[in-house]
Amino acid sequence: GHMVVAAEDAAHAIEHLRQTNWRPEVIVSDFNLPGGMNGLEMIKLIRSEFREQVPAILLTGGVASAMQETLDAADCVILIKPVPSATLKAAIAQCCATPPKALVES
Repeated sequence: GHMVVAAEDAAHAIEHLRQTNWRPEVIVSDFNLPGGMNGLEMIKLIRSEFREQVPAILLTGGVASAMQETLDAADCVILIKPVPSATLKAAIAQCCATPPKALVES
């Protein structure tokens, strides 16, 4: 029931959003992306573009203790791969249930 836009990397995803001016209801991204930008950086940039705290789900192979603080500050749902489809669907439903807040940048 969702419209999905797939992109090969963060730059293509951001370019698509800029060209279409289409605001995603939720961002689903892997942490490790090709092209030099990771998933957290892409999420931050998309949120900045739309000036909204767009809900986001970040998929990762694991969380090193050194990364935990960064992930906690990212305000994302973190899912450790492999992610069962039912878990991903539930996370998407949870993210879509609450409207995004205006982004307050410091």
